[in-house]
Amino acid sequence: MKFTFVINQAGVVRCGLLGRVDVTALCVLDYIGGWFFCGKAKRAVVDGREFVWLRYEHAVEELPLLFNPQATVETRKNQLSRLVRGLRQACLVESVKVGRDLYLRPSDLAAALASSRERTVTKSA
Repeated sequence: MKFTFVINQAGVVRCGLLGRVDVTALCVLDYIGGWFFCGKAKRAVVDGREFVWLRYEHAVEELPLLFNPQATVETRKNQLSRLVRGLRQACLVESVKVGRDLYLRPSDLAAALASSRERTVTKSA
């Protein structure tokens, strides 16, 4: 199970994604990015860029906060598919088909989002 999600709020705002991508999708983006640190991940290199394969059944099991536990596995997989599609439409994830498998990688925009740092301090009300 993935224990922690890291969402850079300043990066979301700075990259113009506020209101375009919801927190659930950003959690999935964090999960996809984490696969690049997993030595057991199934990988493909296409045009010099590395992609990882995401097994949807495993992802649904690893992310219990994001999916309705009463829903069927197929329904949860469909929800995950919609979330990944939304990340692709927001240009946060790139994908490539290798055979029948869809491989994913965080985009350059996702890297900019993750590395964005707030330079000013704001005081809470």
